Amino acid sequence: MRFLADENIAHSVTDAIRHAGNDILAVQKWRSGADDADVAWKARSENRIILTHDQDFAQHHCSGGPGIILLRLDTCTPSTVAKRLLQVLGQFPEEKFRGNLVIVTAESVIIRRS
Repeated sequence: MRFLADENIAHSVTDAIRHAGNDILAVQKWRSGADDADVAWKARSENRIILTHDQDFAQHHCSGGPGIILLRLDTCTPSTVAKRLLQVLGQFPEEKFRGNLVIVTAESVIIRRS
């Protein structure tokens, strides 16, 4: 899968996703300080699913983007976030993430369709 990791995603999380065989671009490497609209545009233009802890991205969900995974694991360590995210990615086919808002918590996965 192709991902765009928002600036609030730890490097160790992006490394784990990459190591699992995914194509992931960190916003810091593309354009540090980019605003949400620019991140959403980049994700759309490169068909990348956005990974973020930022609830503000939910507003971009209905704008025809490739998908958003909102990680609501704020009190977890980056290694716990990476483990949970890899678990969720292995649990669902890519089509479940495309065009949808996927909210991941420690206990559940909520998929809001566009």
